[in-house]
Amino acid sequence: MEFSEHIKTANVEDVELRQPLHPPSRGTLCITGHHLLFSDREVGSSRHVLLLLRNIDAIEKRIAASSGT
Repeated sequence: MEFSEHIKTANVEDVELRQPLHPPSRGTLCITGHHLLFSDREVGSSRHVLLLLRNIDAIEKRIAASSGT
């Protein structure tokens, strides 16, 4: 079974990309069977990052704080 068959959500909005020596960027993350594609959502920015899955060491998912409980 291919990895791509396990992907339930191909696009994730409002993702923060952090890289050494660069300020954090917010944008959209697209997931394929072999790559992660990040596209900066800032107006006028043409920044796109293409990463092979095998080159990724860690991904952190932050849970939004619930309100009222």
